[in-house]
Amino acid sequence: MATTASTSNGPISLPWNSVGASGGTHTATVSVRDGAGNSGRASRTVVIPSSIDVFITQPGSDGTTSGGITWFTIWLDGAAAGSKTYTMRVDGTVVGTTNTTSNGPVSMPWTTSGAANGSHSVTVSVTDSAGSTGQAARVVNVAN
Repeated sequence: MATTASTSNGPISLPWNSVGASGGTHTATVSVRDGAGNSGRASRTVVIPSSIDVFITQPGSDGTTSGGITWFTIWLDGAAAGSKTYTMRVDGTVVGTTNTTSNGPVSMPWTTSGAANGSHSVTVSVTDSAGSTGQAARVVNVAN
């Protein structure tokens, strides 16, 4: 809770440190009282996005060597019910997107035949129906 005194008619800014607040919908209420004892109140809804924990369980570790088609298995924790968008990027370039209501397992393929041999960073990011996001990454060594 923040309190301040001012001789101004506004605007007044009051900070809210949302660190430690749970993800989801919150109501922020501001009360005002002038020198004559008149008061007013206003409320606003504030949404704090939650972070989704994203886990890549296959390939099982960084440095896995692969060629051809590599399947990634993804699991989520803390995602809202409803639709989720899974996006896979290799070295920052989108190589696949899928929409599902599943928290896992979700399998996504990466065809490595177009990639140069060597180390590549594969990132899977997820956005749920509440707008919360999360991501996980693996380093894969391509040998075609």
